[in-house]
Amino acid sequence: MENYRKTVDHLQAPQLRGQNAEQQQDDPPEQPGRSAWALLDWGRVEPVKAGDHWTATQIDAIVKGGLWPTTVVFITWDDWGGWYDHVNPPLIEKWTDGSQFRFGSRVGCLVLSPYAKAGNISHTQHSHVSLVKFCETTFGLPTINARDKAADDMSDCFDFSQKLLSAPGAAL
Repeated sequence: MENYRKTVDHLQAPQLRGQNAEQQQDDPPEQPGRSAWALLDWGRVEPVKAGDHWTATQIDAIVKGGLWPTTVVFITWDDWGGWYDHVNPPLIEKWTDGSQFRFGSRVGCLVLSPYAKAGNISHTQHSHVSLVKFCETTFGLPTINARDKAADDMSDCFDFSQKLLSAPGAAL
């Protein structure tokens, strides 16, 4: 993460970058046969606070590094967090064995960009593959397979003709 901040500070960030939080020192140690997730005390809020702080640090680095005018940040989750969702996941396609492929429960995705529609709540069905499709569309890349070819590219979340939105203020 430190190298990322230095890179952003010198306006040398790559056109596309995936960023994942690093394991914190106070995270539970890995144990054979058990994932770190199984070791978390779900009653504690410190892991959530640490994740919020880490995310804010990344956004602050982008803004302070002067990259905001050319940046899109997608903040999403890989898990539904155990919350009930009244909407059944849609059936997407049949696999070769005839079984149905379906999405899991819905997860949020925040879109931060000077081109993002302010206050927008998209009602388009997106998936994590939509982020891949966004990159393919933005950078003129070929599709990888039928799934990303059919995916939505998140374009309903943007207005490239609007006056650019201001950068978020310092979060830390």
